[in-house]
Amino acid sequence: MTVDLTGAALDAFLAGPLLATLATYRRDGSVLLSPVWQEWRGGCFHLTISHGDIKVTHVRADPRVVLVVAEHATPYRGVEASGTAELLGEGYLPLAERMVERYLGGVFPPELDREGHVLRLKPERLRAWSFADWVSY
Repeated sequence: MTVDLTGAALDAFLAGPLLATLATYRRDGSVLLSPVWQEWRGGCFHLTISHGDIKVTHVRADPRVVLVVAEHATPYRGVEASGTAELLGEGYLPLAERMVERYLGGVFPPELDREGHVLRLKPERLRAWSFADWVSY
């Protein structure tokens, strides 16, 4: 069921360490779905992408993306955001450090890249849902 998840309710929902799925487009038009960490700040989603990651190539060729953030437990709320992504050359390490704190408790793994791109998505379309009405507690 589609719900109105905006403002403070949206901010609170996206503040948790929910894994997101990013859709980018390959050259042949097929879709690549990738699990990613996300940060919602200032009305935009921010993701970290390593320099050599194929998602950078995809976004440079076709900046349209879709991002889904959803719970894996009741009430199964979620958000789908679509729009045109921007690749930013600055801010990767501070964002990566905030995400490591939120998703891993602050232990920065040695294999995690310390350089890369920030993908920023200001949603052109935002759709939210919840199955709270369908779940009996």
